[in-house]
Amino acid sequence: MAQWLGQFTGHTHQTRLADVEETLRGAISAFRTASIDERSKKAKAIGNLVKRLISVRARYAKAKLVVASQVGTSEAMEHRAAEVATLNRKLELLKSIHPTVVLKEFGAEDLTDSLGYESQLTDQ
Repeated sequence: MAQWLGQFTGHTHQTRLADVEETLRGAISAFRTASIDERSKKAKAIGNLVKRLISVRARYAKAKLVVASQVGTSEAMEHRAAEVATLNRKLELLKSIHPTVVLKEFGAEDLTDSLGYESQLTDQ
């Protein structure tokens, strides 16, 4: 069985998600206060963070799905069927989410043009 190097350190999918979200907030703030010359580097970093956030959210949802699916009896599985179905839908949504949706969530939809995304935001 493979061992996770971060085992027993307190770092979990949830803490990783919180870290990436906080880093993205800081990067957006830094972008807004940056000079015109610095903005292209910061925009690229924000684009990478948005992609990473989507990936971390998908891994977190997948981990929750695995835990919800690992039950001992079929009776217990029946009780968790709704939770498993919801987690499956969330995971599929996360796999298809567009980065502009994340920017909108963080109040940075004005950065879509700077990041090279189309300015048309879709509600997902």
